[in-house]
Amino acid sequence: MKTKKESLALLFELGMEYYTDRHVSIIENFIASGEKNCTKLLDQLGSWNQDDLIIARGWFAGLKPNCSKHSIPDYLSDLKKVASDLADMPYDAVAEFFKHFEKKLIIDTGNDRAGGRVATMLSAASMKAEEMEEVFEKAAKICKPYMNSKKLKS
Repeated sequence: MKTKKESLALLFELGMEYYTDRHVSIIENFIASGEKNCTKLLDQLGSWNQDDLIIARGWFAGLKPNCSKHSIPDYLSDLKKVASDLADMPYDAVAEFFKHFEKKLIIDTGNDRAGGRVATMLSAASMKAEEMEEVFEKAAKICKPYMNSKKLKS
């Protein structure tokens, strides 16, 4: 059972720095009802987005961040070479890489949501990856008339 202190933590994690007793009461009543659909909770709290839904689901599930599973595969052990090779790829392929990277970060954000700070950093990184995708798409459009690149297989 979540406590009032934990309810306040959820409000803070959702970015609701300014809340009322009504907000706390909504969470407590939601918990007491046994309801599992976090969308209903967020609807009651007010405006929300997909990130808020991921936060709420993770919070209710009691997930813990899993930072220990990360390792570097052998084929990527020379990160300087990986960066160089990536930068030498056609820009449309680099944009596609960042698209896939963003999607993976979004998945990891959902998996690490209860970690709070880790999830926040992963979410921020996914937004930066999306920005990188957009930048490389623009670079690809500029370079397209001057290149005869091979499209990367998805």
